[in-house]
Amino acid sequence: MNLAAASTDAVIVVNVAEDEEMDLSTLDLSSADETMISGVAAVNKNTIVVLNTGSPVVMPWLPQVAGVFETWYPGQTVGTALAALIFGKADPSGKLPVTFPASLSQVPAQTTAQWPGTSAGVDFSEGVDIGYRWYQPQNITPLFPFGFGLSYTDFSFSNLGVGAFDANGEATVTATVTNTGSTAGAEVAQLYVGDPAASDDPPEQLKGFDRVQLNPGQSQTVTFPLSIYDLASWSTSANGWEAQAGTYTVSVGDSSANRPLQGTVSLAQTLTGQVAAGSSGAGVSTANTAVWPGPPISARTSLSLNVIPVAPAPSA
Repeated sequence: MNLAAASTDAVIVVNVAEDEEMDLSTLDLSSADETMISGVAAVNKNTIVVLNTGSPVVMPWLPQVAGVFETWYPGQTVGTALAALIFGKADPSGKLPVTFPASLSQVPAQTTAQWPGTSAGVDFSEGVDIGYRWYQPQNITPLFPFGFGLSYTDFSFSNLGVGAFDANGEATVTATVTNTGSTAGAEVAQLYVGDPAASDDPPEQLKGFDRVQLNPGQSQTVTFPLSIYDLASWSTSANGWEAQAGTYTVSVGDSSANRPLQGTVSLAQTLTGQVAAGSSGAGVSTANTAVWPGPPISARTSLSLNVIPVAPAPSA
């Protein structure tokens, strides 16, 4: 602690061991790690915590530290990469691919039946409300939302454009991203779509993202393709994919919890996708019901992994 108190900055790297054949029973760091972080932060206000983990952890010590980096088991060159980020030679621009809850009590699986299961099996009662799709309808504010990540610069979003669906069931969403800070950096603009109120789907779902590198003051238009496939959900009664008639919300921002641009797009009739052999018709019909193939698995989207600052770190 004397060394930490005498230093300008303190960097603490902590680890949580994981592998493919084990389940985690807690989201806590070890008691030794938490004690070390709190102790060092108490004597050095410029304490930076580096998390070498493969999943979220809770951070009761967060208000005490100046910065947090999530590195996601980055490999043998982590030292070089981390030094570039901490000393400002590179701008952090990764986004969280999972939600970080404030406590274990916030996660979707709350009962023994859900995890680890009983002799009867595992009860997946949360349904499709997993990840960020759980926190939003439950009105739970997590520690850090899905898609979140800070930078050494700031960005703004403007000029949302939502096109109508054409005869092929395709539309385009555009938005402008501007670097409003004083440092060059990258932002990941994220597109979310919300189903009509009558739908059983989660209220908002990620449907696209675009990473842009911008100099201070620079703006760039990001373009997201949107198709009928992106509006579809599985209907057990119809045994096929279904896009309900109604108004869908379209929003763009930098995380699942921050989407400053809001718009809508509408379907005049419900569209269904048949799974029986011999079904045909890939386009959008003017009839009351159109037939189209269900969305391919390859259309599913995810966010890339990166070194992610989840709280601002002090500049060197």
